[in-house]
Amino acid sequence: MLLAIPYPVLQAHRGWGDMNLPKGFKDSSALRKQWKRVGEFVRSNEDMSHQEKMKSIILLEPVGYLANEHFQTLRIDLSNELLIETLQKFMEEGILKNAPKDDFPYTLHRHFFRDEDMMNSLHTLHQKVETYSAMIEDLYPQTMKSWEKEMLVHGTLGYLLHNEIIDRLSEKLKDRFDVFSNTLRQIKF
Repeated sequence: MLLAIPYPVLQAHRGWGDMNLPKGFKDSSALRKQWKRVGEFVRSNEDMSHQEKMKSIILLEPVGYLANEHFQTLRIDLSNELLIETLQKFMEEGILKNAPKDDFPYTLHRHFFRDEDMMNSLHTLHQKVETYSAMIEDLYPQTMKSWEKEMLVHGTLGYLLHNEIIDRLSEKLKDRFDVFSNTLRQIKF
């Protein structure tokens, strides 16, 4: 495992039906939730064949693993009032509707997790995903173009970040979050 990145790079392991789990791997419902979301995101891509989707889900499971590690350290330390004020500002200024979908999860991350360590952690996560993506480039079905693979990896990470942030906001704000939930969940990747 390089830089704590799980990857199926050993030639002898590449035919296995699942990713190589890192040493010390601990199963959890939070991790399974991320793997489920990886599958949801990949299956939603209408331009991919069934075979491409199934292979891509297996290859992208480590992105769910890496994201889940990052999510273990996320804490929303802002008051509920400040969170509501920020979400209302987002809606009034059209940020939720007009932000580029690729940047949107990172915009949310910057606003709700202001701690410098969180931004460093997000940067580290992004670097790990980039490194992992380069390692698995040749494992995708040959029918997929290079840009499709890159978009799939980045879209998967954005989808995971977006949904985790929505989950955290929903938990923290509880029923007061209902006003924002539909708009936040409508953003598609």
